[in-house]
Amino acid sequence: MLNHSRLSLRHAVCIFYLVLRALDTVEDDMSIPLEKKVPLLQDFHTFLYQPEWSFAESREKDRQVLEDFPTVTVEISFFFDVNQLELVEPHVSSFCCLLLL
Repeated sequence: MLNHSRLSLRHAVCIFYLVLRALDTVEDDMSIPLEKKVPLLQDFHTFLYQPEWSFAESREKDRQVLEDFPTVTVEISFFFDVNQLELVEPHVSSFCCLLLL
């Protein structure tokens, strides 16, 4: 039987995975013009704070995570307080910068 802290860690890892999966889906989608893709990648970390943000223009096989991103942000807001989210945000932002290299 799993204790509460292991379940919490599992939930946090799952949320972080979905954030990175969404980010990578934008990066991989060749149907998004660069003039739209680059700002999306640069601003992606801000979408963690926007509960209504979603992206329906992707043609990638994993586009569902972008279309349902409000579900991810709801989970983020329930699981992380603002201070914890500030710890996660730089990692997402750094990943975005790596994708742009």
